[in-house]
Amino acid sequence: MDQLPRKLGLVDATLILIGIVIGSGIFLLPNLIARRLASGPAIIAVWVGAGLLSYFGALAYAELGAMMPATGGQYVYLREAYGPACAFLCGWVFVLAVLPGGTAFLAVGFSIYLDHFVRLTPLLRDLVSLALVAALSAINYAGVRQGAWIQRIFTSLKMAGLALVIGAAGIPFYFLWRRSSGAAMDVV
Repeated sequence: MDQLPRKLGLVDATLILIGIVIGSGIFLLPNLIARRLASGPAIIAVWVGAGLLSYFGALAYAELGAMMPATGGQYVYLREAYGPACAFLCGWVFVLAVLPGGTAFLAVGFSIYLDHFVRLTPLLRDLVSLALVAALSAINYAGVRQGAWIQRIFTSLKMAGLALVIGAAGIPFYFLWRRSSGAAMDVV
C-alpha cells in the first residue's frame, strides 16, 4: 500500500489545526448572534455552550482517531459505525454541499469586508469572491508546500486580527477597573 508523502511539519500541522478550530467565521458570525440575543450574559452563555460542544466534539474525534488511525477521517468512522452506504452519502454531502457552502460563505465574507475598504458594486463583490476561490484553488493545486504557506499566512493574520479584537474589547474594561480602584484620579 502506497503512503502519501509527508511534506508538512509540526508548524504547518499546528497552524492548520488552529485555522480549522478558530475558523474565519469568528469575524462574521458574532454580530449576527449578538443581534438576536437579549443581553450580554445570554451572548456569553451561547459562546460557552458552543465552546463546550466543540470541545466534546474534538474529544470524540480524538478518540475515534486513536481507535481507527486510518486515512479518511469521518468517512472511516461512519463506515465502521453505520456501514458503507452512510459513509458514501456523507462523503457526497460534504463534496456537494458542506465544503462548497463553507468556502462560498468565507469568500463572500471576504468581499464584504473588502467592500469596507474599497468600494465594490454587487457584481464586483461576486467577482472578487470567485477570484479568491479560484486563486486559492490554484495555489492548493500547485502543491502541498504552497498551500501550507498560504495557510501559515492566513492563520497568522487571523490570530493577529483576533488578538486585536480581544485587545480592543479589553481596553474599556481596563479603564473601568482603574476608575473603580481609584488609581485613575487621585487629583482632588
